[in-house]
Amino acid sequence: MRDLIDWLRENFPDSKITPQDNGRYVLMNSPMRYDRTPSLMVWTDKGNWRDLGGNHEEGFLDDLCERTGKDVPKLDGAPARKRTVEEKAEEDSRKTKRAAQEWNYATPATSEHKYLKAKGITDAFDLRVNRKGQLVIPGVDLRTDDFRMIQTVDDHLNAEGEWNKEDVGSPKGRGWYVGGERGDEHSPIVLVEGPATAATIKTMFPKMAVVCTFGAYNIEA
Repeated sequence: MRDLIDWLRENFPDSKITPQDNGRYVLMNSPMRYDRTPSLMVWTDKGNWRDLGGNHEEGFLDDLCERTGKDVPKLDGAPARKRTVEEKAEEDSRKTKRAAQEWNYATPATSEHKYLKAKGITDAFDLRVNRKGQLVIPGVDLRTDDFRMIQTVDDHLNAEGEWNKEDVGSPKGRGWYVGGERGDEHSPIVLVEGPATAATIKTMFPKMAVVCTFGAYNIEA
């Protein structure tokens, strides 16, 4: 049996984990954010967490494991609280509705978006732009093909020289079919982690079905 702080340090070695308030909670670089900003607060006694940046998502340790492809640990106490089926379904439904609302309010993107231009991408495909100027990428359930989430990308670099990306909804098991094209039973399918790589490959090989999986653990799954 281990304590939660040890488990976090072992499983997220690239996140700077800083205990606060005599160890009652920790602040760490969020493994769920591409920019790895120190926005994640994890309470060590309950195992629940909240991302203080962007969409202010929150959940329990099993949610964190699901989002990052980690196994739920056995720890001293019982902080890895399992959500009930009903709770998980309700949360997923709430996030999907929010993602759908943001997607519906967004407008078609062009290749002039700063992120696309910086990555040398000349086709905006089926991407959209929201009122904040962020690029909006749709994600569907890779098993059912139902719309489930979006990922946003800022139109400017952050202080660390990176593009902030945030998910509305869980990316686990989700993907963006570039251009909305699934191909047919004879089409090769290419799975890649990030949207820029996916768009680049689709431009080079337009007959291929290319899927951005929003994370390497989705490829492994």
